[in-house]
Amino acid sequence: MAGMWQSLLKPSFIPRLARVGERSFWMHLSKRAFLLSAALLATGCGPVSSAGPAGLAVAFARRGASGQEDLLVGRFTAQGNPQGSMVNLGPLGLVAQAQIMTSDGPDLWVTTGHEVVRIRNLSRPRVVLHAPSGTAVLSLAYLWGHLWLAAEGIHSHRVRIYEDAGRLRLRAETPLAITTLVPGPPGSVAVLSASPHHATVTLLSGQNRRTWVVDGVPQGTLAFGKGWGYLPVTHGLRGFGMAQMPARGPQTVRQSTYSSVWHAVIAVVPSSPPYGITVKGLIPLQRGQWNWQGLQSWPRPLKATITSDGTGNGWVLIVDGPSQGYWFNAARDRFGESFTVQAPPGAFPREVVPWPS
Repeated sequence: MAGMWQSLLKPSFIPRLARVGERSFWMHLSKRAFLLSAALLATGCGPVSSAGPAGLAVAFARRGASGQEDLLVGRFTAQGNPQGSMVNLGPLGLVAQAQIMTSDGPDLWVTTGHEVVRIRNLSRPRVVLHAPSGTAVLSLAYLWGHLWLAAEGIHSHRVRIYEDAGRLRLRAETPLAITTLVPGPPGSVAVLSASPHHATVTLLSGQNRRTWVVDGVPQGTLAFGKGWGYLPVTHGLRGFGMAQMPARGPQTVRQSTYSSVWHAVIAVVPSSPPYGITVKGLIPLQRGQWNWQGLQSWPRPLKATITSDGTGNGWVLIVDGPSQGYWFNAARDRFGESFTVQAPPGAFPREVVPWPS
């Protein structure tokens, strides 16, 4: 695959991106093509530390003897070196393309679709939750001290958002769409429901709920700072834009457009503070604006389309391809070391998340 940023400079890229939004949104976000529009998982609410990055958990899909895919999970150092043996969680059911794993300290939670498994330091996996009746647990995230789940009803046109706070509690029902869970302002959780021509953003805070409907083709990423939410979108053939949503006050949407892809925020990282992904590097997002003076250039040419996944002790995991990339410390505004994970024979990486040792 040609490098992402070289591809961005080709005249064919922008029309192709627009066609994705207008004609084949679901295929664009399908397996192995999630890429730029991939949903992000970042707790964004953990403690900030000056220590080095955490270790890694990597999930792999591998076809078993029966022909069905099994889900394997392994532990790796921050540089991508294996630690211990892989754990086979058995058949992989209906899950999302991202956010199938989340961690907090030594605990790692993984959804196989029909159940949620907890692993502690690669000890024997333990089933802690079964999918609510008639649903599949598509994705999960550990946010603000609780486990959150997005479950799709088998014969439903809605996605159910659950919070596990000692018992499983239904918190919201959102449109049937590609669903992402990200941290909102302190104590709140934001849900992105990405559809082919618009997005619905739901902010859950205690018993309160705020909802925005955003026109445009959502690029699959959402981030909230203390006061604003940021959602990159595209309009038509060459229109790159950003929808901004105030966390307080009127439930309005402010739309901004960019003059070119060179000046566009094409994805966002729900870190603390949030950052925008651009052709040139990462820029901080503050008070509803983006600060180009704070640009942190990419440390090396990228090999594939960038996504991000998870935070650990203030470190955001930037994934450049299926299972390689580097760390970025959002609190200290600097890049860290890189990592590369080798997949076992016949296995394909499904997700990479921080997993502290």
